[in-house]
Amino acid sequence: MGASVLAKNVNDGAHILDERGACEFFASKLAP
Repeated sequence: MGASVLAKNVNDGAHILDERGACEFFASKLAP
């Protein structure tokens, strides 16, 4: 575990990073 796992997560999640990032970004902005 460590850098290799982090790299794997980044590679596997790259295609959903924009979607999750956008949702979390707007959610945090809309939150009081």
